[in-house]
Amino acid sequence: NIVQFAGLTLTKKHPGSAFARGQTGALFNLTVKNAGSGPTTTTVTVTDALPAGLTAVGIAGSGWNCTLATLNCNRSDVLAPGGTYPLIVVTVNVASNAPSSLTNTATVSGGGGVVTSAATATDSVAILQPSSIALAATPNPIRLGQAVTVTATVTPSAATGKVDRKSVV
Repeated sequence: NIVQFAGLTLTKKHPGSAFARGQTGALFNLTVKNAGSGPTTTTVTVTDALPAGLTAVGIAGSGWNCTLATLNCNRSDVLAPGGTYPLIVVTVNVASNAPSSLTNTATVSGGGGVVTSAATATDSVAILQPSSIALAATPNPIRLGQAVTVTATVTPSAATGKVDRKSVV
């Protein structure tokens, strides 16, 4: 007899290219796949370990039994070889003082199969500082027909992008 085992893998990704300091409702998507030759035979558990700078505000997935306090999701239904469970979505808020880059790690365990390095997934995300533009006009107050100088101050000073202006006559 040939014994076939489940082999669970985990992928973790965030939509978009970056998060921003102070952002609410940022998402991480976790996917569990059975890359083994046999089905799962025991409970499968996914655990997310958020780094400092991120606070979990939600965790859910269709068919998963998830607990926000521990950032765990469990399920006991059989996952056939080559199959994928429905997505787990972890919703986070980003601290206003988060560092410029964070790496989030999650693991999958159980399933009655072989544990491989693919059972751990990481996702590095850039954390952007929000920028703002302040406008000041001189003279102030302005009289009809008078020339006006408008100064734009961009914060942080290293911010990049494009500012368009229109002349009003």
